[in-house]
Amino acid sequence: MNKRKIPTELLSYIDLVKGLGEILGSDCEILLHDVSNPEHSIIACANAQVSGRGVGSPMTDFGLRMLKDPKYQKMTGVYNYQARTGDGRLLKCGVCFIRDAAGRIVGFLCINMDVTKIAAAREALDEFFRADATGEGAEDYCEHFSKEVGDVVSNSITSVKKEWGGDLSALPRSDKVKVVARLDEMGFFLVKGAMERLSEEMKKSKFTLYAYLRSVHSPE
Repeated sequence: MNKRKIPTELLSYIDLVKGLGEILGSDCEILLHDVSNPEHSIIACANAQVSGRGVGSPMTDFGLRMLKDPKYQKMTGVYNYQARTGDGRLLKCGVCFIRDAAGRIVGFLCINMDVTKIAAAREALDEFFRADATGEGAEDYCEHFSKEVGDVVSNSITSVKKEWGGDLSALPRSDKVKVVARLDEMGFFLVKGAMERLSEEMKKSKFTLYAYLRSVHSPE
């Protein structure tokens, strides 16, 4: 490539390219394009290993499109789009337009971040936190971790209130018996003081609730 004069507007960006490359790290490629020579537009680069290009490499097809398509002429740049390297790695990209005093685009400052590792980590995290319970007895259930036994009781009551639509005291007797049966299945009555708390919620005496519980264990 023959030496050519670099537009004055781009000279101050050359050191910026190096600085950004140091700050953003080896997975982030910084390129400075002189759009007056599309065949050899790159005049400065940092971390060129990301895409394998270097000084003297040509502009991409998208770069040519941005120069040609009138819709880009009033924009400050194009940000947060994706691209792929030749070997299939995923890049997150952005282009800032550099203009002369007349407002014409004279250069592109491009930032291309290799996010392949990040995408793989996200997939691994998604798989790790996937709410797909399996195994004997597994079901769609959200476990609550409580510091106090009273919280355990409260969480169980909150759960059945959601299941039966709210105020337990307003339920007919048949549904109250079903609530007691459901709480029994949840191990609710293994907790000391649980019956007293349920008595308050249902506005029924403990003796009545014990009768419900006996009917659950010994149905007629």
